[in-house]
Amino acid sequence: MTNLDIFLIDFEIYKKNPNWWLEIIEIFLKPGIKFKLSLEKEQKNILQKLTVNGNDLKISYDKNLIYLEGILNREMIKDFKASYKVVNCGDIDYYSRFFTLEIGKNYFSAHYGREVYLTSLTEVELGDVLKVLNPLRESFKIDIS
Repeated sequence: MTNLDIFLIDFEIYKKNPNWWLEIIEIFLKPGIKFKLSLEKEQKNILQKLTVNGNDLKISYDKNLIYLEGILNREMIKDFKASYKVVNCGDIDYYSRFFTLEIGKNYFSAHYGREVYLTSLTEVELGDVLKVLNPLRESFKIDIS
């Protein structure tokens, strides 16, 4: 089993492949898997969309963030993929709409997708992730253990 810590260091990557983050996350998005995420309170529109498609979602609020836990279903995954887009905010791009996102035991991203932590990857998952990363290798700092 392999672990990868991926840190975005080239914020011009969106010109090469704006969908790199989505391509990685698609490897882990499967119905029936538990997820946790946090998003800014200003993003209530995202929360409303998730709660429409979610079953028995647990929602909690903090000072600046909303936390959501639940189980992925097909509709949530479909909506997530359909609405994916990179948000360009000057010097830094946002690849994820979520401040943090955890999917199952293998996937965790932070800082709107600019950091990705993958744990206990199978050979197949590692190969799939490297297919996305290798053409963009100079855009990341990657730690493998």
